[in-house]
Order: sequence, then C-alpha cells, then structure tokens
Amino acid sequence: MTRRQTRIVIVTAAVLAACCSLMLLWALTRSPDPVAEPAPFTTTSASATTTTTTSTTTSAPTSTTTAATTTTTSRAPVKSPAAPPKTTAPPPVTTPNDTVTLDGVCKAGQWQPNTGYNKGAVVLHNGGEWVATQANTNDEPGADATWLRVFNC
Repeated sequence: MTRRQTRIVIVTAAVLAACCSLMLLWALTRSPDPVAEPAPFTTTSASATTTTTTSTTTSAPTSTTTAATTTTTSRAPVKSPAAPPKTTAPPPVTTPNDTVTLDGVCKAGQWQPNTGYNKGAVVLHNGGEWVATQANTNDEPGADATWLRVFNC
C-alpha cells in the first residue's frame, strides 16, 4: 500500500470515528420522547386492617412472655377502566362519475349534450370511456382537450 493510500485510510477511519462519537453523544444527551400518559380515572378500593396483640404473664417471678403483633391488610379488587366508546364515521359519499376504477370500467353514463360536467367526470361516448380534464358544458368528448380518453369499450 502506498503512503497516499495509507493516509486516505487513516483519514477515513478518523472521520468515521468522529461521526460515531457524535452520534453516541447525541443519543446520550437528547431528551426522551414524550410518552402519552393514560388519563387518570377514579377507583374505589376498600382496605381492611386487623391488629392482634396477645400478652401472657406467668406466675414464676423470673420470666415474662409477650406475643408479637400481627397486622393484615387486604384490598378489594379494582375494576379496570372501561374502553372509550367507539366512534365510526360514515363512509365518504361518492358519485359514479367521481373517479375511474377498474371495477367501473365502461360502466359510466352516456355523454349528454347541454349537460354540465365537472373536472373528473367520467362518461361513455363513441365506444370509449372519457374523463373531463376541466369543467365544461356541451363539449363533445374527442373534439378538443377538454376530455381525455381512458379506455376503449
């Protein structure tokens, strides 16, 4: 390997090491992404505490015995929160002439003179399916650039 190739390898390794160090520094110092906290909900829980103390003294003068204190705590089961109600939006309303789909090939209505058509309207005319490139009235498909032929029927 020549001296020039060696220098190129060393410089490349140094640049890559610097990039890796910067990425590591960025990853360690950036603030964490905010996490959506669940909405607080109220629950009721019942807890019961029982304390028992027992003391026993014997008649012998040299010994006294005392029993330990026992504490028991129990909780009633907590219900999990109910899921939010599902909302469904009605499907968008479309008319047959809004879009061209493969399921609707050659099923559009016939072109009618003296009828206004919006941009994107689909009609059948002279054995083809046509899409309006702009809003028009009384422009026959194929006569100018107002209509674009998309399928032969």
